[in-house]
Amino acid sequence: MALSHVSCRQAPCHSCIRPDMPVLKPLCSHKRPARRMQASAASKATATASIKADLVKTVTRLNSAQEADDPALQGSLLQLVQRLAAVNPTPRPAESDLINGRWALLYTLPDTAKGDVKRSPLNTAMAAAYDFFYKYVPIIAGSAVDRKADSRQTVKARGQFQTFDTKRGWVGNQARFEALGREGVINVDGPAQVTPTQAGERITATFKEAELKWGSLRVPFAIGVFSPSGYIDTLYLDEDLRISKGDKGSIFVARRAEKQ
Repeated sequence: MALSHVSCRQAPCHSCIRPDMPVLKPLCSHKRPARRMQASAASKATATASIKADLVKTVTRLNSAQEADDPALQGSLLQLVQRLAAVNPTPRPAESDLINGRWALLYTLPDTAKGDVKRSPLNTAMAAAYDFFYKYVPIIAGSAVDRKADSRQTVKARGQFQTFDTKRGWVGNQARFEALGREGVINVDGPAQVTPTQAGERITATFKEAELKWGSLRVPFAIGVFSPSGYIDTLYLDEDLRISKGDKGSIFVARRAEKQ
C-alpha cells in the first residue's frame, strides 16, 4: 500500500485509522506566513537602504561647488526625505534612546515657502562671533564659517554638530572651524525636553549659553535677547541617520558622529 502525506485539513479521523496504518504527521503550513513576513521585512530593509544611499549621494552633490544648493537637487532631496519619513523604523523617535548622542549635520534644506533658512540660535551666535572677529581681529574674519570655505579663506569650516541628552534634559549645538592653524568652536547650549505630541516626535529647547573658543580665547555671548527657543520634529531615525524638521520649517539631515 502506497503511503502519501496528507494536509492537516485532510487528516483521517480516529475511527478510520487501521491498527496497522502508520500515523503520519500532517504537513501544516502555519510557518509560511512567518517566512513571508521575514521576506517582506528584508525587502523593506533593502528598499530603505537604497533610499538612504540615494539621499547621501544627493547631499554630497548639494554640498559640492558645482551643484551647491541646486533647486532641482533640493527638490529631489525633499522627495527622498518624504519617502524615508514614510518608512521611519523608530516609533515616537523623540522618546527613543536612539536620538541621544552626537550628530553631524550633513545638509540643511530650507523651507521653500519661507525662502532662506531662518536664523537659528547657533547662526545668531556665529554672527556675533564673527562681528567680534571683524571688530577686534580683522585678519581672522576673512570669511564666514560655512561649508563652502576653501583653502584660500582665512577661516575654514570644520562641521556643525548637535548633541542630544534627553535623560539629562539638554541639547548642544556646535560649529567647528579653523583659523590661522588653530581650531575653534562656537557652542550654543541649553535645556531641552521631549514635548508630548501624538507622534512623540518633538523636542523643545531653550538656548541660554553661547561661547566662542579659539585657542586660549574664550568669548561668551548673551543670546537671550534673540528669543532662542524652538523645537524640532524628528521625521526619520535609525542607528546612523536622523532627519528632523525645525520650527522655522527647515529640514536637517544628520548622521551619527563619533564621541569627542
